[in-house]
Amino acid sequence: MEECKQIYNIRETKSNYSVIQKQAIKGLPVLTKNNNENVLVAHVNDNLLKVLLDALPIVVEKEYDEELGIYTLSLEKLNLYGEGTTLKDAKEDLVNTIMAWCNIYQEKIDMYEKMFDDEYKSYMLKLMRLSCDRSELERIIVI
Repeated sequence: MEECKQIYNIRETKSNYSVIQKQAIKGLPVLTKNNNENVLVAHVNDNLLKVLLDALPIVVEKEYDEELGIYTLSLEKLNLYGEGTTLKDAKEDLVNTIMAWCNIYQEKIDMYEKMFDDEYKSYMLKLMRLSCDRSELERIIVI
C-alpha cells in the first residue's frame, strides 16, 4: 500500500514541482518540508482550499447600545469590530476594519505569525482571500 501522503524536501520540491502541482490539482495530499523548520507546507488545489475555508463559520455578534444609539458588530474570534448608528453603517465599518487589519497582518506577518494560534491564522487566511474582493467580504458578513 502506498503512503497516504507525499512529503517532499525542498530539493525534491524544486526538481519535482510539475509532479507536485499535478498531484495537488488532482486533490492528492502533497506536503513539502524544509529540514531546518519543523512545519509542513501543503500544496492544495485552490478550489478545494476554498471549500475548506468556506466551512469556517464567520460568526457576527451584534449589540446595540441604547444610551449611545450605536450598533456594534464584531468577529469575536478575531477581535475585530465595526460601529455605526445603523446596522448598514456598522457593517461597512466592520468590512473596512477587516480590510485594514488584513493589510496590517500581511505587512507585519513576521511579527504576527508567532502571536496567534493556528485557528486564528486559518480565519485570517479566509479573510485575506476574501479581502481581495470587497463584495465577497460583504457577502459573508451576515447580520
